[in-house]
Amino acid sequence: MLFAAAISGQSVVRFDNVREGTCIRGSALAEHLTATTVTDRVLCQSRNATVESKKTILLTGNTLTYSGEIARRSLIIHLERQDKQTFVYGELEPYVKKNLCRLLGHVLTIWVWIIQNRFENSTTGYFASFPEWSKLVAQPLMELSQQDIIELMREGDAELDNDVILRRSALEAMRELMPSTNGWWRARHLHVAMEKTREPLSSVSQRTSVAAIVEFCGGKTPGPSGLGKNLKRLIGVSCDGYRFASRKSGGSREYRFVKMKKA
Repeated sequence: MLFAAAISGQSVVRFDNVREGTCIRGSALAEHLTATTVTDRVLCQSRNATVESKKTILLTGNTLTYSGEIARRSLIIHLERQDKQTFVYGELEPYVKKNLCRLLGHVLTIWVWIIQNRFENSTTGYFASFPEWSKLVAQPLMELSQQDIIELMREGDAELDNDVILRRSALEAMRELMPSTNGWWRARHLHVAMEKTREPLSSVSQRTSVAAIVEFCGGKTPGPSGLGKNLKRLIGVSCDGYRFASRKSGGSREYRFVKMKKA
């Protein structure tokens, strides 16, 4: 199929809804992902042919895994469900402002590497070979992180999964302590509700909720100010039919759970 697409000049080949849990592997697929020309037998004919190949191969599916040769040749894109926040670090603008120097350092490191190893075939607009891609993309990333690129992908997936679990647990805990019927509330109100669980009459459920919030905040019980900083990371996140909303009122930020409308 891939060779037939190359012969016909097809620019995009898509495999939609690959079976869940499939491991994507194969030397033929790896060749078609990176080679600029491919050679194979022409269907129903007793001859081989060599054709130019510039196609993009797309695969969609859930919990797919990849062999080493495929992972090194692929760009993995994660699409999150509606009840997950798209940016793992919360609001993008505050994160960029806080980490600007570090982000610029990463960009400059990669840029310097590219300048020192500039394209040998820059007029074509694409990498001439997989080794060239590896030299200009994969190696800078490994040099920057001091880790193998596949391990980086695996660690990124694990961190994302763990962060999603912590967010959901924290939201469920806050709904226990601050029901949607309470209207708008501030970080100090949540802090007071958490402190009340220290009283002898508090329920096990309430104490469990506080433990989930503390874990989300890094393992230490924060004050109202620290709690407010962590709450900003949850703005827009949905859980169990409710969305965590925020607004500014009187110079302070307020929060509440808003019931989502069914589609």
